[in-house]
Amino acid sequence: MGELNYGRNSQIGQIFIGLDGFVVIQEKSCSRIHFMPRAQQQQYLKTSEVARILGVSTQTIYNWLREGTISEPERNPLTAYRRWTTKDVEMVRNAILERRSR
Repeated sequence: MGELNYGRNSQIGQIFIGLDGFVVIQEKSCSRIHFMPRAQQQQYLKTSEVARILGVSTQTIYNWLREGTISEPERNPLTAYRRWTTKDVEMVRNAILERRSR
């Protein structure tokens, strides 16, 4: 697998999405590892998932959006829910790093 785009812990184990488009899930209950093409996975992340990946609260994400610290992601036209992509997560991560370096 190529370079990792991001990883996160979930209830089932660790989830890593590679830049090569594959998803790796390492289960907590055993040492099994699943490799799946990204097309089989959810394309978008929820705000709560983005917050968990970045190690901040959901409210912090909402505050940053309101303050203009980070850009709004695309929204679902039917539900108006935010649709976060891996690029959005990287953008937020970079904004956090830039903010901390000041």
